[in-house]
Amino acid sequence: MGRSSNRKVWVISLTILTLLALFGFIRSPVFSLRQIQVVGNREVSTAEIVQLANVGIGTNIFQISLGTVRNSVALQPLLQSVAVSRKLPGTLLIKVAERQAVAMIPAKDGFVKVDAQGVFIKRDDVWPRQALPIISGIQIPAALNLGQVINSPSLLQALQILHSLPSSLYPQVGEISAVDRDSVNMYTRDGLEIRLGEADQATEKFTILRQFLTDKNYKQYRMGYYVDLSTGQPVLGRR
Repeated sequence: MGRSSNRKVWVISLTILTLLALFGFIRSPVFSLRQIQVVGNREVSTAEIVQLANVGIGTNIFQISLGTVRNSVALQPLLQSVAVSRKLPGTLLIKVAERQAVAMIPAKDGFVKVDAQGVFIKRDDVWPRQALPIISGIQIPAALNLGQVINSPSLLQALQILHSLPSSLYPQVGEISAVDRDSVNMYTRDGLEIRLGEADQATEKFTILRQFLTDKNYKQYRMGYYVDLSTGQPVLGRR
């Protein structure tokens, strides 16, 4: 056997020994799962997320399927996104983002809270502490499950209007009336009616509205007044 053949055998043997050593190292108790760390949750408890993950303490961390854990945790309807990763040597990290309520809809015996996609995330039987815009004129299904999308074009349009609002205007919105898709009305918390007409060119209309609401004379035009932006130009009148 020549020198090159001996070297080849030596390289192969070393590779096999290295792989065996690495395999043994990975399988060692050093990489046993010691804790599951959950971050980003407020409404959904850590205990529930850990239960959904369904991973036993002591499991080798490299034997845990991150995709399986992610899909299992994502079954919780209040979670918008889930990411799972390993923190060596023995921690499983689960990062979640919960759905955030952006509006509430009057319903029988209370209000239904929805996120920006129209997903039902909570029901309140009393006026909630969190001040959210009301979207009126929406029919709520009799049987509504947590995490279910409320299938309503009018609701989607109202949510798109809220999304288009400048951040400075959002806290001032008290209600959006979505009864008529071609004639959307919005009401500020201090009683001003804003007639948007069709919800097209919302960004331009809200630029005009922001200028109007920051005008020094605005305080005299609140309860009992309206501003019509349906034509793209503000028209002030009394109701």
